[in-house]
Amino acid sequence: MKKKFCIFTCISLLLGSVVLGCGDNAGNGATPTPWIVTATPTPRVATSTPTATCTPLPTLSPTPEPDLFNGDPYFEASTALEKKLGKYYNRVFTNGLLSTGNSFRLREKLTKASNGEDIVICYLGGSVTEGEGSTERTPQGYKKGYAYMSYEYIRDRYGKGDNVKYVNAAISGTGSDLGMVRADEDVLSYAPDIIFVEFAVNNDNSAYNKMTYEGLIRKFLKAENEPAVILLFSAATYAGQTQTYMKPMGTYYDLPMVSMKTALDVPQNLKVIEWKDFSNDTVHPKTDGHKLYAKLIAYMIDKAVEDTSATEYVFKEKPSVTGFDFYEGTVMIDNSNAEGLITETGSFKAGTTRFSSSGNSDNHALMNGWSRAAGDGNDGLKIDLTCGSFSVVVKQTNSQKETSLDVYVDGKLRKTILTSKSGAWNNPVTTLIFVEDESKRHEILIKPSAGSEGSGQTVLAFAYTK
Repeated sequence: MKKKFCIFTCISLLLGSVVLGCGDNAGNGATPTPWIVTATPTPRVATSTPTATCTPLPTLSPTPEPDLFNGDPYFEASTALEKKLGKYYNRVFTNGLLSTGNSFRLREKLTKASNGEDIVICYLGGSVTEGEGSTERTPQGYKKGYAYMSYEYIRDRYGKGDNVKYVNAAISGTGSDLGMVRADEDVLSYAPDIIFVEFAVNNDNSAYNKMTYEGLIRKFLKAENEPAVILLFSAATYAGQTQTYMKPMGTYYDLPMVSMKTALDVPQNLKVIEWKDFSNDTVHPKTDGHKLYAKLIAYMIDKAVEDTSATEYVFKEKPSVTGFDFYEGTVMIDNSNAEGLITETGSFKAGTTRFSSSGNSDNHALMNGWSRAAGDGNDGLKIDLTCGSFSVVVKQTNSQKETSLDVYVDGKLRKTILTSKSGAWNNPVTTLIFVEDESKRHEILIKPSAGSEGSGQTVLAFAYTK
């Protein structure tokens, strides 16, 4: 019995040793050894533990912002707004430059200036283009906004002395509908070499505004002296901005385009700046905002000059949308060219007319209209005209009492136009009276509405398409 017990004990000790070895290997992730001993276990050999060493990671320095401006001191961040943008300053330029377009015409005009030839730069737009919001003044006493600032850059960088001329044809609160009416008188009469167009914050999304905007582009591009046309899109806090349809038109005609709205989107969304850093109201840049806008335009100009790929500009005869060429032939009527069209002036008298932007920029249009004072009578203006469309431009005055004019076409009342209302500021307002598929002869009567007979009223101009 003792002998059997000793043998059993020895076997148990041997198997226990094997089991312990298997448990150690399994704990290290190895496959457990089966319960049948098939080989003598390898004895453990004591080895020294290797010393762990760590290779230090290389020190990473911040990626430097690319030098967009080749060290040009003009573009150095100098205002409080530009400094607050910090590392996003460059993004304003890369995001805000939508396209240099086909730069052939622009390069040709700037080459003229560099050679000492005279060139004319014209800015057409609303109050932002007029310079509203800026505290600085031009030598002529106008508000010095992005328009004059960008003109100064072109004059000093590409001109020779005083051979680069400046025309500001902006009128506060107006869009492309009135711009189309004024195009010949206030823009093309100067034979401009470069035309900036800015109506993004005043236009609406109506078909009339879309068609007059494209009509302006086409009218300018087809001008005899082949001007370069540049589209600008200003920024505002309110909805309804029209860059969404203006940009595709610019792309269709391959034009240079700059957007202050797109330039500010990223830094505003990231809370790098607030709207109040740029503007004191909903739309007009402060002086710093105008300076940034001018630098963005200057950046576009330089980039367009660098791009020499285009060797000609070919105008697209077909509009971007069928029918959008309808208003490019718009003709303005005022008291200087109305002979044979006005059959009776009624109680209205031809004379010099004034409005909100008179004296604020280089405007000639809308200063030769017709007015009637309170007590002058209630007879209307009569017009005999063959046309396909007809528009009326009136001065709208501020009054708690609303007054209006009725427009009759061939004896039928077609539209009533407000000539005074609360909140107006002697601003010009354009109203489309009718548009037809073909040109026809019409008799048109414009007279005070009932209840408006005792108030003064001003008609600034008419416009029609043939």
